[in-house]
Amino acid sequence: MKKFVTIAAAAAFLFTGLVNTASAQTTQEQIEALLAQLAALQGETVVSGECAAEFTYSGVLRQGSRGQAVMDLQADLNTFNNAGIAVDGAFGPGTRAAVVSFQASQGLVADGIVGLQTANALGAVAQASCANGGNNGGDMNLPEGCTSTMGYSPVTGERCDMDMDDMDEDDDENDADEDDFPMTGDGDEASLEDYNFTSEDDAQEGMMEHVATAEFDVEDGDFRLDRIDLTFVPDAGNDEDEPWDSFETITLQVDGDEIASEDVDDEDDWLDDDEPYEFRFNDIDFIAEDGDQVEVEIWVTAQDGVDGVNSGDATWTIYIEEEGIRGLDTAGIDQYTGDEDDTVTFDIEEEGDDADLDFNESSNNPDEETLAVDADTESEWYDLVIGDLEAEGAEFEIEEATVEIVLYDVSADADLDDAADVLFDEVISDLEMMFGDEEFDDYDVNTSLTGDNAATLGDVDGDGDNNDATYTVIFDLDDEFMLDDEEVQVSVMVEFQEAEDYPQGQEIMVSIVDLETDGPDGADVDIDVVDGELHSLSIFAIDAELEDEENSERVETYTIAITADDEGEDVLIPAGVEEEGSEDATTGFVYVLEYGTVASATIDNDDDLDEEVIGGVTYYRVDAGETEEFEVRFNFAADAAAEDDGNVTIEAIQYTSEDGAGVFPVEVLDDDVNYSAND
Repeated sequence: MKKFVTIAAAAAFLFTGLVNTASAQTTQEQIEALLAQLAALQGETVVSGECAAEFTYSGVLRQGSRGQAVMDLQADLNTFNNAGIAVDGAFGPGTRAAVVSFQASQGLVADGIVGLQTANALGAVAQASCANGGNNGGDMNLPEGCTSTMGYSPVTGERCDMDMDDMDEDDDENDADEDDFPMTGDGDEASLEDYNFTSEDDAQEGMMEHVATAEFDVEDGDFRLDRIDLTFVPDAGNDEDEPWDSFETITLQVDGDEIASEDVDDEDDWLDDDEPYEFRFNDIDFIAEDGDQVEVEIWVTAQDGVDGVNSGDATWTIYIEEEGIRGLDTAGIDQYTGDEDDTVTFDIEEEGDDADLDFNESSNNPDEETLAVDADTESEWYDLVIGDLEAEGAEFEIEEATVEIVLYDVSADADLDDAADVLFDEVISDLEMMFGDEEFDDYDVNTSLTGDNAATLGDVDGDGDNNDATYTVIFDLDDEFMLDDEEVQVSVMVEFQEAEDYPQGQEIMVSIVDLETDGPDGADVDIDVVDGELHSLSIFAIDAELEDEENSERVETYTIAITADDEGEDVLIPAGVEEEGSEDATTGFVYVLEYGTVASATIDNDDDLDEEVIGGVTYYRVDAGETEEFEVRFNFAADAAAEDDGNVTIEAIQYTSEDGAGVFPVEVLDDDVNYSAND
């Protein structure tokens, strides 16, 4: 009453002041100004005129944050979620509890931290609310005693988010209609049987966790659950032994639906000021039918910074005493259950103790291959390294990624410093990182050998020459990528320059060496270095696939389909077939002899392949973008002592392309080429 008088007096004062300035303002403007000033006095936001969200996401907010963004967040939580918190720009326990409540209502991780997902959810609620008339309740006919859609009516016990106009329909979807639960005393007497109290998870600072479940059967009649008394007992070794200094909220759920939730961080919230400490939920009003098994889940939100958490001295035991669960059956008789000897013990863990963030090599990491580039234009985009990033138990923000790129054999010139500086821009046109389906292209790289994150020269390939250049690339994600209990692929994509300024066969390897993250304290963060494979760049490239294999007496035939990349040039396959160690520039297919004796090895051409001679060497041509089938036939000498006469494995395919009057040096496709008749 005292607060009402104060505000009313303030309103009269403000209104008088506004009337004195009527010459400068319209009546509507005066009203809106008065509403805004009253809202400031009450610590609330009043929506007047146009309905719109105040809060715009500009970075993670958590307890301790201050400023205009926090004030806008508080205003929207009041306007669109009926939070009833002060709009003061200080992210304190009250604001955090409001965020936790909102996150839980939206099915998000209820950690009290406002990241991108929470911000998006609040925006969606605001948009839906505005579309429904500019308030969270719209035109709902609220139950008696409710002033908003939050919580329960102190008069009837009904959920305040129930529209009384639709109550009959909603009750049908609940466990029983009001007409099926008369309070006349003429119904059946129920009984509550087989009570059981089971342990679930430990509590965690700043998180709403499921710590216990109370289970009982309803038999012989319907039952309305009205009250639950929970008893909390601290461990003798606890640094903090009063529950209002350890817990923020207690929430009850049945089948995933909240049936009650209360703040418990004030001594006055509890029935007892000495242990054992008892907390009572009244007016629950959950209806169960005859034959139902009721499972009441107990969720607690532990406060931040509970004494003893780091040393393991924050242990609590809870139970429901013998008549701690109470309600009424349709015969008008009170029914009880509970068992003070059936207890659950749980610890309060440091925030993030159950949270994990792992980054490691993906099974989709590209294999070693020759990448097709173009002599005249930039290449297509290639994924050169892929890792898997997985978050569990909390929301993590990825702020920055560090990538290393190695270009091999920079130059034969004496001035390697200048060569390393120039080569990066000659080879690489652009870079991008993908986190899931989100693309990031804001990066910085120092290609010189001096300054921050300078390039280095060394013997990376082990050939004895210190002419392999390593470049450090820093991707700035600008606080825009959040990961919440999910797994995504992370990749680095490269677009290459036209090939005229660097040699055919230029080799490159890309690695993701670090991710800078922000998550809960105590989280287990394991970021592995993920290396890509060695790739070479060529204006001609091929793919090879085994189409068929046939075995007959002393003969093995492999049918191999070879496709020339449509981004590159026509490909030439030398016509020779030689055993490994004997291959040269005239060899197209290289094999390993497993056993037996190869009498002959040839490419069987029935005029299906275009054959041509260049510089005295016979080649088969595969046009760019086309596929040709090669039948490679091995004839074995007879071996009477063996079950069969022999076996070979094709280990590599050599190929090249035209270079003016001659050909380029032979390149080798030795990845994914392992064809054996006995495989």
